[in-house]
Amino acid sequence: MRVYLDYAEPKLRPDVAILWLREPGTSYHEKDIGSDDSLAAAQCVDKLFGQLLENRGIGS
Repeated sequence: MRVYLDYAEPKLRPDVAILWLREPGTSYHEKDIGSDDSLAAAQCVDKLFGQLLENRGIGS
């Protein structure tokens, strides 16, 4: 997310971008849905998505 927000968006200014966040799918397969590890992975992705929304002026 840092590369996208600090470099790609401001410098490359893409019309369309696809950001692939591999979690929580990976941890769901490896650690099971609802495990501490998969919940931590989902929280991490939520934080990253929140950074994107904040950068766009959406949410708080």
